[in-house]
Amino acid sequence: MSSNAFQNSVAAAILLLTLSGCGRKPDVDAAAAKVEKAFPAEAQAAQAAPEPAAPVPDNAAPAAVPQGDINASVKAALAAVHSKDYGEGVIAVQNVQQMPGVTANQLMALERAKQAMVANLQERAEQGDAKAKADLQRIERTRSQ
Repeated sequence: MSSNAFQNSVAAAILLLTLSGCGRKPDVDAAAAKVEKAFPAEAQAAQAAPEPAAPVPDNAAPAAVPQGDINASVKAALAAVHSKDYGEGVIAVQNVQQMPGVTANQLMALERAKQAMVANLQERAEQGDAKAKADLQRIERTRSQ
């Protein structure tokens, strides 16, 4: 399968998932469970030794993740979800989505998790949560780079 055809297939699958998910609130924990199923080795390592989430200043640039290190990025995303640090989780998921070797099923699970975390952050930001607002701004900065 050519790279262009693969990218089109993934884009169509993500679009279908996005459209089919309208009308219900995404569940972050359920989405994280699907990521854990899509990346079983990484999920086991994250659960065996969860990394403590160090506080990150709101103006800090996201840490660069080596392109070939899918395991570390998935572990970071799952650890962030488990510690309810959805801003960091979204950034980690975005990093994994850009890495070579990620399958279509893994991309779909990552996209669902990202959408659930962003929806949670948006809901909290609308309720006046300053950290959620700062996390959304940090995520937006990573998209514009």
